[in-house]
Amino acid sequence: MRSKRAGRERGENGPWVDAAGALANADGGIRARLLAGETANFSDRELLEALLAFGSGQKAKARRQAKTLIERFGTLGDVIAEDTELLLETRNVDEEIVLLFRLVQSIAVQLTRNRVRQRHAISSTDALIDYCRVALSRLRVERFLVLFLNSKNMLIGETRIEGTVDHAPVYPREIVKRALALNASSVILVHNHPSGDPTPSLADIHMTEKISSIGALLGVRVLDHLVMGRSGHVSFREQGLLGRQAAE
Repeated sequence: MRSKRAGRERGENGPWVDAAGALANADGGIRARLLAGETANFSDRELLEALLAFGSGQKAKARRQAKTLIERFGTLGDVIAEDTELLLETRNVDEEIVLLFRLVQSIAVQLTRNRVRQRHAISSTDALIDYCRVALSRLRVERFLVLFLNSKNMLIGETRIEGTVDHAPVYPREIVKRALALNASSVILVHNHPSGDPTPSLADIHMTEKISSIGALLGVRVLDHLVMGRSGHVSFREQGLLGRQAAE
């Protein structure tokens, strides 16, 4: 007789889940459409329900969870990127579900980052914006990214600086020092505004000017500074906020 454990996998802290058949417990229409290769025209709630059903193998529970999460946090993206503590405060949400969301989030960031790595960063603006949006736009704290580019404007390195709800500690000399260590010719600066409004602050402008000035002395150009919000972004380059050295 076949063991009940055959064809199953176990999370380190979770119950036994039929990994192969779990998605079948989601709505049959969603399953058929996914297996047919359809990746569009799903509602946020449908996709979240299918994801949760895959994680738990329980259709009814997944449906309730998806409804609760969408009603509380908004979109699918908001749910996936939500703060861990707030997710765990939600009824029927445990660490296994949060881990599932973090896995999906990490996959999305990696996929969009790979698109940037494989292309000319400046000419592939859409890929760059997609990556920055996935990585930053829904965070509740400020995060600062520095993307280091070679002479062909290809991504060769990245530095992340974690901050608080309204500030990330950025040290211009350290950024330029790191660029020189990587033999980078230029950098793109990116950070988010947890408030959701991407309008650059005076502090953003002054900090960018300082990095640009120090970099210009050592042959490192600031090609752009992107400020990400929930509904859009602002490009310093497009707004003419970078100064003469970046435009030359």
